[in-house]
Amino acid sequence: RVDVGRRQRKMDVEMSTWSDGPPLMAWCVTLMGLALALETHLSWRQRQLLEKAKKKPSGEAYERLGKEKYVEAVRYAKDKCSFAAFSNLVEGAISATTLLTFALPRLWNATEAICGTVVDCQEERFASDAVRSIAFALAWTLTSQAMDLPLKAYSTFVIEARHGFNTTTPKVFVKDAITSALLTCVAAPPLVAGAVAILRNTGPYAAMYLWAFLATFSILVAIIYPTLIMPLFNKFDPLPDGELKTKIEKLAGKLGFPLQKLFVMDGSKRSGHSNAFMYGFFKNKRIVLFDTLLNQCNEEEVVGVLAHELGHWKLKHTMALFISAMTVLFVQMSAFTCIRTSKLLFRSFGFETQPVFISLILFQLLIAPVDLIITLAQHFVSRLFEFQADAFAIGLGHGGPLRTALLKLEKENKASPVVDPWYSAYHYTHPPLTERLAAIDAKMKQVE
Repeated sequence: RVDVGRRQRKMDVEMSTWSDGPPLMAWCVTLMGLALALETHLSWRQRQLLEKAKKKPSGEAYERLGKEKYVEAVRYAKDKCSFAAFSNLVEGAISATTLLTFALPRLWNATEAICGTVVDCQEERFASDAVRSIAFALAWTLTSQAMDLPLKAYSTFVIEARHGFNTTTPKVFVKDAITSALLTCVAAPPLVAGAVAILRNTGPYAAMYLWAFLATFSILVAIIYPTLIMPLFNKFDPLPDGELKTKIEKLAGKLGFPLQKLFVMDGSKRSGHSNAFMYGFFKNKRIVLFDTLLNQCNEEEVVGVLAHELGHWKLKHTMALFISAMTVLFVQMSAFTCIRTSKLLFRSFGFETQPVFISLILFQLLIAPVDLIITLAQHFVSRLFEFQADAFAIGLGHGGPLRTALLKLEKENKASPVVDPWYSAYHYTHPPLTERLAAIDAKMKQVE
């Protein structure tokens, strides 16, 4: 059994002098602060630009939208930007407080003590490293989800409702939160247990095995998420027979896209925003249209949007992004195996033991600045792919309908009419609409 009192006294002594040891936590908190300062500065730039646009409306977006819609879009963008900045401050404060108060080692000791107390059997059988790690992961993840609920509720029932987008009822909101928590309880144990087993038993080959395990888990999630998990939140009905279905099937056949099913999703159950996506592996592809998209665009425009989406498939954008993500993951796992047994790493964050699962969490904290750089690169590539998919749709003869669809969606979704370039580079996976329209117009002139 764990002597909780002895462990706690020893840990308190170490915590009181953590700055005398390796400065890894200090560096981690400092880098978190710098990242937060960067995000705050970018949000300030965007809000300043929106405030200027509100006072002196002008530009291409103003000509497209008209005064009333332009002002509405500016207000919505400003509210979202301000709330995002506030959310980042709250989340940053929570993260820093978590590290500085040594909440992670305290929680680990608590779950370790509970596992050793509740299960009155041999420690090596029940209170094993895997069991303690699962208990820790569940406690930490569920607590984080619960702490996020107030911000999500404000975003849904205040920001989105204020601008006419929210259709989520309190009942649906609570149901979604409970469903997400239950899914966490189902998914976390096998993921954590598998990672712990690999780290404990594969020695110098841990990076390769851990990468293969996480990659396989990601593929499995990609397979079951749209077919088993998404139906828990939304309803999927087959697209009724008609001209739209015929046109989509004709487009898919022309491109060799192995379309098996067409669905309409009740996106309006939660929001007035619209979207469309496709999923599936190999010869089992499916396309999903939000009901809001069908309400906002005509048939030709919907086909134009899908021509863009199918362009991502034809140009192998999805596969390229997946391969790059798996490459980054392998590099990260290789770096992780080089430091995962470092005593300095654990001691700096307040751990007196070296749990293998905790080493993975601490590594993620340390490489957060690198993840930021990777995210910026991914956003750059993603925006480039959007231009290419637009050009692909134009090549198929759907440039005009795609253009008018984007204009309608801009108006209906109140997309920000002005965007700071640095804010866009940091946050946006899609180019601002003004840039997309300019590229579409130039490409259509070339085709003509």
